[in-house]
Amino acid sequence: MTWTKTLSCPSSPTAKLRSVCKPNVKDSGYVSTVWSTPDDLRLPLRLFNLRRTHEGDVEINAQLDQVFDAIVAGDLEGAQAILDNLS
Repeated sequence: MTWTKTLSCPSSPTAKLRSVCKPNVKDSGYVSTVWSTPDDLRLPLRLFNLRRTHEGDVEINAQLDQVFDAIVAGDLEGAQAILDNLS
């Protein structure tokens, strides 16, 4: 069985990044995070790249776990601050 998550997002080319794209799944347990700036959209990629760069470094990966938790909780500023301290 394959699970897919469908997003319902504004299809208008004039839609702003501030628009909220929410999963089209009711009571799925997914957390909807608001991506309001291009820097917010880069957070997951920065996290991924740092995980690859610091593979096996327990201390750095503990901080990257905090970044992930902050993103999931919607605390994008907190995630950004942690990533800025690591870079």
